[in-house]
Parts: sequence; structure tokens; C-alpha cells
Amino acid sequence: MAQIGSPTSSHSGYAALKLGPHLSPLLARKFAKLNVEAIRAIQSRILLYAPQFLRSTESWMAELRDEGLTCWICVAPNAKTGRLSLEEGQWVGMYQLHGPLSAAQYNFFDDESLMAECSKDENGGTTTRWTGGRLYVKSQHRNVHTFMALQQASTNFIRETTKQLALSVLTPRELNKGVVTARVQVTAYYGTAAHQAHKANDLRVLREVSRAQDLAYDGLLDAVPAGMLDDGDFTEPMGTLFEMVHFFQ
Repeated sequence: MAQIGSPTSSHSGYAALKLGPHLSPLLARKFAKLNVEAIRAIQSRILLYAPQFLRSTESWMAELRDEGLTCWICVAPNAKTGRLSLEEGQWVGMYQLHGPLSAAQYNFFDDESLMAECSKDENGGTTTRWTGGRLYVKSQHRNVHTFMALQQASTNFIRETTKQLALSVLTPRELNKGVVTARVQVTAYYGTAAHQAHKANDLRVLREVSRAQDLAYDGLLDAVPAGMLDDGDFTEPMGTLFEMVHFFQ
């Protein structure tokens, strides 16, 4: 088990390894390929995502250089050596975090009840907000261990970051006596492995979302080819916006 603040979390043979902003050409190509695989796994209405399949490796690498993005790769042991490194291990899954976010950024859909909760959070200055995305595990590796490795790695990172930010408004003694909070939102389409995983973990449901809303939330709506969305894509629920709340002492 990785220590708090470590970029790596291991679980029953799998490891979640945090990517840095710069990768070798080989690893950059693997990163681009895994992103495309993750998007293809959505399956329904795949042509809506056609522009993502045409992106260059460099455009995917530009995401990693965004200071607000953190990405983990779930790695299985190398079949010959048993090693779990990014260079030698099998890349079998991924997960991304965006944040910390402001209250306004976090409340993307301008939900009044969520706005009220965020306002309460602001009073103490001890809450961070994040959005998770691109949760994907290859079908032959979809089990509790892969999802747990990714979850533990991201939770450790959120805990460490939240506590460090809390020290800007609390003394170490106050921090040790109190509780800091982190809110994380994720969206997932109905029927996907990610949606099933979030439901299994009893995540709070904030709202159901249409396809257009989900595309906008992920920053992909403007890239959808003209004429590909119909009226139902703006009105019919196709997925769920979930929230998990972490309390750290």
C-alpha cells in the first residue's frame, strides 16, 4: 500500500502510477492510444467523438502539461518480468482529476442546492473541489483490484493536496484537530463500466444529464461535427452526474 501523498497505489498485483508532464515518445504514444480506447468504450453514438480520434499525440500530451490535470495509469505486471513500471508494465486503465476548482467551476450546471453547500464550504476554507473523468479499464482487467488501485491513488493525492491547502488558513495544530473536506464530481453514461462502478460505491446522485450536457461538461461539445446532435440529445437523460465527498482528519 502506498503511503499518503505517494503518486503510486498498488492493489493485488495492479499499480496506479501518476504521469508527469513529460513522457518519452513511446509512452506518449501509449498515452494517446489509451485515451482513444477510453473514448471508444463509450460505444453509443461514437461518431460524436470522431474529432478525438484524429488528434495528434502532441495534442494529448498538451493535456498532461495542464497544471490543473492529474492522470494515473493502471498498470498490470509485465508478462515476462513481472515489473509494474510505466515503461515495462501493461497499461490496462486510466483515471484523470481536474482541480482544485473554484466553487463556480465546480457548480457547472448552476445548481442552487449545490451552490448553497459550496457557500458553506467557503466559510472555513478547508474544502477542495475536483472533477474526475476518463475512468477506463480494459474489459479483461475490470475487477475490484484495478478500480481500487485507481481510487486509492487519487484519494491519496486529494487528501495530501487538500491538507496542504488547508494549512494556508489553519495552523498545523488546528488542522490536526479538525476535518478537511474534498468534493469530487464524475459523470458516466448509463450502462458503462464507470456508471456501474460509481453506483456500486453508493456515490451521491446530483442530477441526470443529457448527452449534450455531458459533452459540454467534458469540454467536448464544441468539437462535435455540425448536424450530429438532435433535439433528444439536449433533453433526454443519458447519464448521471455523481458526487463523492471525502472527510480527512
